[in-house]
Amino acid sequence: MKRVGFRGRLFAILLAFALVPSILIAVAWNATGSFVLPLVSGTAAWDSVAATGERAQICLTASGHVDLVERVHAALIGASTS
Repeated sequence: MKRVGFRGRLFAILLAFALVPSILIAVAWNATGSFVLPLVSGTAAWDSVAATGERAQICLTASGHVDLVERVHAALIGASTS
């Protein structure tokens, strides 16, 4: 078996010094995107707001305050269109 020369070993070492940090940075960037971005995005917060509003509407409807629900809904629609 032929032995790898100096230039071949040097090339392999330099290639490893280039690839290993690049791969580690890519993995770290991917992990950061997977874990941190959902924490700072607003989707979960708006889902929570929607769920809270839905629960409030169900409670008001169940307690017989349907007219109040309709007035609030009309006020919200009027506020959003103006």
